[in-house]
Amino acid sequence: MTTLENKGITKDRIYLFVISFFVFTTVAFAYLYAEEKSDKNNVAAENIQLGDEKNAVQTELNDMLKQYELMETDNVELQGEINQQIEKIEDLIKKAKNNNWTIHKLRKETESLRGIMKGYVETIDSLNTANIELTAENKRVGQKLVNKEKQYSELSKVKDELAGKVKIGAQIEAFDLTVAAQRMKRDNEARETTRAERAEQIQVCFTLDDNAIARSGKKDIHLRIIDPNGKVLAEAEDKKPLFEFEGVKGLYSSKYDIIYDNAELDMCLLWKKSNPEELLSLGSYIVEVYVDDYLAGTSKLELR
Repeated sequence: MTTLENKGITKDRIYLFVISFFVFTTVAFAYLYAEEKSDKNNVAAENIQLGDEKNAVQTELNDMLKQYELMETDNVELQGEINQQIEKIEDLIKKAKNNNWTIHKLRKETESLRGIMKGYVETIDSLNTANIELTAENKRVGQKLVNKEKQYSELSKVKDELAGKVKIGAQIEAFDLTVAAQRMKRDNEARETTRAERAEQIQVCFTLDDNAIARSGKKDIHLRIIDPNGKVLAEAEDKKPLFEFEGVKGLYSSKYDIIYDNAELDMCLLWKKSNPEELLSLGSYIVEVYVDDYLAGTSKLELR
């Protein structure tokens, strides 16, 4: 082979190498370009997905914030904790807007806050249920107290009525009252009279009945004689003898102390004029006998 032929073969090989290298380089660049474009598309898709997830988390945080704000309780300590969680959610929303936290952290904190919120809701429901039950129990107890007070009031009323009946039943009655005006003879013997100008004293006799439930012992017996003019005849006008009966005070004509042993007791009381020269009035006299502080018997006397 000649030198010229060798040079031609070498030159052809160089051309072939150059063309092959160009083709390989072109294919390589095309492949790398395609790979880069695919990576960019994947990154763009991931960014879109991350953006959607971030928006979803932000929406979830905003919804959760509204739910937390709606939670109210009378428990001061629990309400304080709820307020702290509200502040934490508001801080997370702010960080999400500023891209300060990754989606993973936001999702994790959101799930944590949701779990805490569920616990608060259950606690508040339990407290509300307990409050409802307590209110109902208080109402039942209050009604029981009202019923007890009503029963006590009725029992007290019955007791007072019984006490009143016992008191009335314990009163001693004076019966068979006889009233007579008397004048004194020279031999100091008393004679009955119906003449007002001759009457010097008035005698009242009666019997105290037997009463087993009455209080035995010392008794105060008061005699009241009321003349036709409504004036109480008293032994000593200047002393104004008073006693209390049926809640009021009044004059009495004469007083005696006796011992009562729950058996019948016959007795006579006497009223004498304090001024022998004074004449008694004509007309009807009312005579009353009191045992302690209640009226035990009454009668009348006519003087002409």
